[in-house]
Amino acid sequence: MKPFLDKISMVAKVHVKSQVLFFTPLKLTRRLDPKKGAYIATADQLSLIINPIEGSRGFQASIRPVLNFVVFVVPQNHHPLYIYDEQGEQLETNSFLVPKWGGVLFYNVAKFPEPGDALPQPVEIDMHSVFEVFLAQFSLLVGLSDKNYERAVFQPVPSHFDVAFLLRRRTQDYLSMSSSSLHSLSELLSKISNIVVKDEIGDLIYSSVSHAKRSFDLLERGDLESAFQHAEAAFLASEKAFFDPSLLALLYFPDDQKYAIYIPLFLPISLPVVMSLQGLWTYYRKRKMPKAEKQD
Repeated sequence: MKPFLDKISMVAKVHVKSQVLFFTPLKLTRRLDPKKGAYIATADQLSLIINPIEGSRGFQASIRPVLNFVVFVVPQNHHPLYIYDEQGEQLETNSFLVPKWGGVLFYNVAKFPEPGDALPQPVEIDMHSVFEVFLAQFSLLVGLSDKNYERAVFQPVPSHFDVAFLLRRRTQDYLSMSSSSLHSLSELLSKISNIVVKDEIGDLIYSSVSHAKRSFDLLERGDLESAFQHAEAAFLASEKAFFDPSLLALLYFPDDQKYAIYIPLFLPISLPVVMSLQGLWTYYRKRKMPKAEKQD
């Protein structure tokens, strides 16, 4: 995978982890086809195995998107196992793709241990053919056209046009998201009249707009790498400005809620003050009345 990941390193930074799970059955309905001497899994049953896989692979906490690529070694009691599509055709790669999740490949080993063989016996898996399929699936998941699927199986390293396509697409995404964040921030500032915007937030807003304009200019010139870098900087600045803690506190604390909080606090205090003012007013009124009678 390294040549592929190095090629797209500017667009996506990928960290690879692996694990091996033993005795992990899948709740998959299989039917035996006597004519073909094989077990068959239909396309409508494939989505049912994702939850068992999620429960078996263990919990991995990450704030970044995670893609899963699973090789399921078919056990001897269901060997061989093939996937058939809706038209009843056998899938050449014996795998399927789940959007935004990853891919699953059913691997039929060439030979199982014979009765009387010493156990355990090593199981050989052709990882080269497995990763050819996974790289083709990964290409689709990162946004490359499905027209390149057959090419990706035999030529796993993306071409210059593939990288240029990813750069254009990711640049467009960054510019769109930064524009949306700045527009939402503008609406927030217009709705809350007494909001105080710190100088740091203002600098981030100006920086985001500047990088976005620079990215548009570079796109017109065809400098995709520099345009992508400025678009990414615009996105990061806009997100940092929008999610600043000082703005979030006002966003979730509007004026109507301020009255609901302050009235129960100050109303009990204000009542004695009002009553004392009424007493003072009565006191001064009584003091002025005798003077008025003497003058009469």
